[in-house]
Amino acid sequence: MTSLPDDPGPDTDAGPPPDGDAAGGRELEAQRAGSRPAPPPEPDAGPADRPAGGRSGWTILTTALAVVFAAVAVLLAVVTVRLQSDLEEVRGDRAEVERVAGQFSEALLTYDHRDLDVARDRVLALSTGRFRREYEEAFEGLAALVEGFEASSTATVKAIFVGDISDGAAQAITVVDALVEGTAGPRPLLDSYIRLDLVKVDGAWRVDFVTSLTFAEDDPLPIPTDGDTPSGPPGEEPGGSGGAGDQEGGSG
Repeated sequence: MTSLPDDPGPDTDAGPPPDGDAAGGRELEAQRAGSRPAPPPEPDAGPADRPAGGRSGWTILTTALAVVFAAVAVLLAVVTVRLQSDLEEVRGDRAEVERVAGQFSEALLTYDHRDLDVARDRVLALSTGRFRREYEEAFEGLAALVEGFEASSTATVKAIFVGDISDGAAQAITVVDALVEGTAGPRPLLDSYIRLDLVKVDGAWRVDFVTSLTFAEDDPLPIPTDGDTPSGPPGEEPGGSGGAGDQEGGSG
Protein backbone atom coordinates (compact mmCIF):
# COMPACT_ATOMS: atom_id res chain seq x y z
CA MET A 1 0.00 0.00 0.00
CA THR A 2 1.30 3.37 -1.04
CA SER A 3 0.98 6.22 1.58
CA LEU A 4 0.13 9.79 0.59
CA PRO A 5 2.57 12.62 1.43
CA ASP A 6 1.74 14.78 4.40
CA ASP A 7 -0.15 18.11 3.68
CA PRO A 8 2.43 20.88 4.07
CA GLY A 9 -0.28 23.52 4.92
CA PRO A 10 -0.17 27.10 3.78
CA ASP A 11 3.16 28.20 2.44
CA THR A 12 4.35 30.96 4.77
CA ASP A 13 7.29 31.63 2.58
CA ALA A 14 5.17 32.71 -0.33
CA GLY A 15 5.69 36.33 -1.48
CA PRO A 16 3.12 39.13 -1.27
CA PRO A 17 0.14 38.91 -3.55
CA PRO A 18 0.38 40.70 -6.84
CA ASP A 19 -0.05 44.51 -6.76
CA GLY A 20 -3.32 44.37 -8.59
CA ASP A 21 -4.83 42.12 -6.00
CA ALA A 22 -3.62 44.36 -3.11
CA ALA A 23 -5.05 47.50 -4.70
CA GLY A 24 -8.31 45.80 -5.31
CA GLY A 25 -8.47 44.73 -1.70
CA ARG A 26 -7.89 48.23 -0.42
CA GLU A 27 -10.51 49.66 -2.72
CA LEU A 28 -12.93 47.03 -1.64
CA GLU A 29 -12.27 47.80 2.01
CA ALA A 30 -12.78 51.55 1.38
CA GLN A 31 -16.08 50.96 -0.32
CA ARG A 32 -17.19 48.78 2.55
CA ALA A 33 -16.29 51.46 5.08
CA GLY A 34 -18.34 54.06 3.09
CA SER A 35 -15.42 56.45 2.69
CA ARG A 36 -14.11 58.13 -0.39
CA PRO A 37 -10.53 58.46 -1.44
CA ALA A 38 -8.90 61.80 -0.35
CA PRO A 39 -8.59 64.38 -3.13
CA PRO A 40 -5.13 65.03 -4.43
CA PRO A 41 -3.30 67.90 -2.66
CA GLU A 42 -3.54 71.32 -4.31
CA PRO A 43 -0.39 72.98 -5.49
CA ASP A 44 1.19 75.44 -3.08
CA ALA A 45 0.11 79.03 -3.81
CA GLY A 46 2.86 81.41 -4.75
CA PRO A 47 3.56 84.74 -3.03
CA ALA A 48 1.45 86.63 -5.57
CA ASP A 49 -1.59 84.41 -4.95
CA ARG A 50 -1.54 84.70 -1.16
CA PRO A 51 -3.77 87.35 0.56
CA ALA A 52 -1.65 90.27 1.70
CA GLY A 53 -2.49 90.61 5.38
CA GLY A 54 -0.07 93.55 5.88
CA ARG A 55 -1.46 95.42 2.89
CA SER A 56 -5.01 95.09 4.23
CA GLY A 57 -3.96 96.62 7.56
CA TRP A 58 -2.25 99.54 5.80
CA THR A 59 -5.42 100.22 3.83
CA ILE A 60 -7.45 100.40 7.03
CA LEU A 61 -4.90 102.76 8.63
CA THR A 62 -4.79 105.14 5.66
CA THR A 63 -8.59 105.19 5.49
CA ALA A 64 -8.87 106.04 9.20
CA LEU A 65 -6.29 108.82 8.84
CA ALA A 66 -8.16 110.24 5.86
CA VAL A 67 -11.37 110.37 7.91
CA VAL A 68 -9.57 112.10 10.80
CA PHE A 69 -7.97 114.66 8.49
CA ALA A 70 -11.32 115.35 6.84
CA ALA A 71 -12.95 115.97 10.23
CA VAL A 72 -10.11 118.29 11.29
CA ALA A 73 -10.38 120.17 7.99
CA VAL A 74 -14.11 120.70 8.51
CA LEU A 75 -13.54 121.90 12.09
CA LEU A 76 -10.82 124.32 10.99
CA ALA A 77 -13.07 125.62 8.23
CA VAL A 78 -15.88 126.29 10.75
CA VAL A 79 -13.49 128.02 13.17
CA THR A 80 -11.99 130.10 10.35
CA VAL A 81 -15.41 131.22 9.16
CA ARG A 82 -16.45 132.15 12.69
CA LEU A 83 -13.24 134.08 13.36
CA GLN A 84 -13.59 135.86 10.05
CA SER A 85 -17.17 136.76 10.92
CA ASP A 86 -16.12 138.06 14.35
CA LEU A 87 -13.29 140.07 12.81
CA GLU A 88 -15.61 141.63 10.26
CA GLU A 89 -18.09 142.47 13.01
CA VAL A 90 -15.39 144.15 15.09
CA ARG A 91 -14.18 146.12 12.08
CA GLY A 92 -17.74 147.12 11.27
CA ASP A 93 -18.38 148.26 14.84
CA ARG A 94 -15.17 150.27 14.92
CA ALA A 95 -16.01 152.01 11.65
CA GLU A 96 -19.55 152.75 12.86
CA VAL A 97 -18.35 154.08 16.22
CA GLU A 98 -15.91 156.36 14.42
CA ARG A 99 -18.62 157.59 12.08
CA VAL A 100 -21.15 158.31 14.84
CA ALA A 101 -18.54 159.97 17.06
CA GLY A 102 -17.50 162.30 14.27
CA GLN A 103 -21.03 163.20 13.25
CA PHE A 104 -22.10 163.77 16.85
CA SER A 105 -19.15 166.01 17.71
CA GLU A 106 -19.74 168.09 14.62
CA ALA A 107 -23.47 168.36 15.35
CA LEU A 108 -22.83 169.29 18.97
CA LEU A 109 -20.64 172.28 18.07
CA THR A 110 -22.47 173.40 14.94
CA TYR A 111 -25.55 175.59 15.45
CA ASP A 112 -27.23 178.71 14.18
CA HIS A 113 -29.18 181.00 16.49
CA ARG A 114 -31.76 181.50 13.72
CA ASP A 115 -32.71 177.78 13.64
CA LEU A 116 -31.66 175.96 16.78
CA ASP A 117 -34.24 173.22 16.35
CA VAL A 118 -32.20 171.78 13.48
CA ALA A 119 -29.10 171.59 15.67
CA ARG A 120 -31.09 170.02 18.49
CA ASP A 121 -32.59 167.36 16.25
CA ARG A 122 -29.17 166.40 14.86
CA VAL A 123 -27.78 165.94 18.36
CA LEU A 124 -30.76 163.98 19.67
CA ALA A 125 -30.74 161.68 16.63
CA LEU A 126 -27.27 160.44 17.63
CA SER A 127 -27.72 160.35 21.42
CA THR A 128 -29.42 158.16 23.98
CA GLY A 129 -29.69 157.54 27.69
CA ARG A 130 -28.27 160.00 30.18
CA PHE A 131 -26.93 162.57 27.73
CA ARG A 132 -30.15 162.68 25.75
CA ARG A 133 -32.17 163.39 28.91
CA GLU A 134 -29.79 166.05 30.16
CA TYR A 135 -29.56 167.75 26.78
CA GLU A 136 -33.33 167.91 26.39
CA GLU A 137 -33.68 169.33 29.90
CA ALA A 138 -31.00 171.99 29.36
CA PHE A 139 -31.83 172.89 25.76
CA GLU A 140 -34.17 175.81 26.54
CA GLY A 141 -31.52 177.52 28.65
CA LEU A 142 -28.85 176.89 26.02
CA ALA A 143 -31.14 178.19 23.27
CA ALA A 144 -31.85 181.40 25.18
CA LEU A 145 -28.15 181.95 25.69
CA VAL A 146 -27.27 181.38 22.02
CA GLU A 147 -30.14 183.54 20.77
CA GLY A 148 -29.27 186.32 23.18
CA PHE A 149 -25.82 186.68 21.65
CA GLU A 150 -26.95 185.78 18.15
CA ALA A 151 -24.28 183.09 18.18
CA SER A 152 -23.55 180.68 15.37
CA SER A 153 -20.85 178.06 15.23
CA THR A 154 -19.35 175.85 12.55
CA ALA A 155 -17.33 172.81 13.69
CA THR A 156 -14.83 170.61 11.91
CA VAL A 157 -13.67 167.24 13.27
CA LYS A 158 -9.88 166.91 12.90
CA ALA A 159 -9.25 163.51 14.46
CA ILE A 160 -11.11 160.57 15.98
CA PHE A 161 -9.62 157.99 18.33
CA VAL A 162 -11.66 154.85 19.02
CA GLY A 163 -10.92 152.86 22.15
CA ASP A 164 -11.95 149.38 23.22
CA ILE A 165 -15.24 148.00 21.98
CA SER A 166 -16.86 145.22 23.99
CA ASP A 167 -20.27 144.11 25.20
CA GLY A 168 -22.08 146.78 23.21
CA ALA A 169 -20.10 149.68 24.69
CA ALA A 170 -17.34 151.84 23.25
CA GLN A 171 -15.36 154.99 23.92
CA ALA A 172 -14.04 157.56 21.48
CA ILE A 173 -12.18 160.85 21.68
CA THR A 174 -12.63 163.50 19.02
CA VAL A 175 -10.56 166.57 18.33
CA VAL A 176 -12.66 169.44 17.00
CA ASP A 177 -12.06 172.97 15.73
CA ALA A 178 -14.94 175.45 15.80
CA LEU A 179 -15.48 179.04 14.72
CA VAL A 180 -18.03 180.88 16.85
CA GLU A 181 -19.50 184.12 15.56
CA GLY A 182 -21.91 186.49 17.29
CA THR A 183 -22.31 189.93 18.81
CA ALA A 184 -18.97 189.50 20.57
CA GLY A 185 -17.22 188.99 17.23
CA PRO A 186 -15.65 185.88 15.70
CA ARG A 187 -13.76 183.57 17.99
CA PRO A 188 -11.88 180.44 16.85
CA LEU A 189 -11.89 177.49 19.23
CA LEU A 190 -9.09 175.11 18.34
CA ASP A 191 -8.31 171.59 19.48
CA SER A 192 -11.34 170.87 21.61
CA TYR A 193 -11.02 167.31 22.98
CA ILE A 194 -14.30 165.53 23.61
CA ARG A 195 -14.67 162.06 25.11
CA LEU A 196 -17.77 160.16 24.09
CA ASP A 197 -19.24 157.07 25.74
CA LEU A 198 -21.28 155.11 23.21
CA VAL A 199 -23.65 152.19 23.56
CA LYS A 200 -25.25 149.95 20.99
CA VAL A 201 -29.04 150.33 20.94
CA ASP A 202 -31.09 148.16 18.57
CA GLY A 203 -28.03 147.57 16.41
CA ALA A 204 -27.08 151.27 16.18
CA TRP A 205 -24.34 153.10 18.08
CA ARG A 206 -25.50 156.12 20.06
CA VAL A 207 -23.79 158.57 22.42
CA ASP A 208 -24.72 158.00 26.04
CA PHE A 209 -22.42 160.44 27.82
CA VAL A 210 -20.15 163.37 26.89
CA THR A 211 -17.11 164.69 28.73
CA SER A 212 -15.14 167.76 27.73
CA LEU A 213 -11.40 167.19 28.05
CA THR A 214 -10.62 170.83 27.28
CA PHE A 215 -9.71 172.34 30.65
CA ALA A 216 -10.29 175.98 29.94
CA GLU A 217 -12.65 178.71 31.02
CA ASP A 218 -13.98 179.12 27.50
CA ASP A 219 -15.07 175.51 27.12
CA PRO A 220 -17.00 175.47 23.84
CA LEU A 221 -19.27 172.56 24.59
CA PRO A 222 -22.95 173.55 24.82
CA ILE A 223 -23.72 170.74 27.26
CA PRO A 224 -25.32 170.85 30.70
CA THR A 225 -22.88 171.18 33.59
CA ASP A 226 -23.12 170.93 37.33
CA GLY A 227 -21.86 174.48 37.79
CA ASP A 228 -23.53 177.83 37.34
CA THR A 229 -25.02 178.81 34.01
CA PRO A 230 -22.45 180.86 32.07
CA SER A 231 -23.38 184.46 31.40
CA GLY A 232 -21.62 184.69 28.02
CA PRO A 233 -22.13 183.00 24.69
CA PRO A 234 -20.49 179.66 23.91
CA GLY A 235 -16.80 180.26 23.44
CA GLU A 236 -16.80 183.45 25.51
CA GLU A 237 -15.34 183.65 28.99
CA PRO A 238 -18.03 183.81 31.70
CA GLY A 239 -18.86 187.39 32.59
CA GLY A 240 -16.84 188.83 29.70
CA SER A 241 -19.61 190.94 28.28
CA GLY A 242 -20.75 191.98 31.73
CA GLY A 243 -17.31 193.36 32.50
CA ALA A 244 -17.43 195.46 29.39
CA GLY A 245 -20.75 196.97 30.49
CA ASP A 246 -19.30 197.93 33.89
CA GLN A 247 -16.45 199.70 32.22
CA GLU A 248 -18.82 201.72 30.06
CA GLY A 249 -20.89 202.63 33.08
CA GLY A 250 -17.80 203.77 34.99
CA SER A 251 -16.57 205.95 32.22
CA GLY A 252 -19.96 207.60 31.86
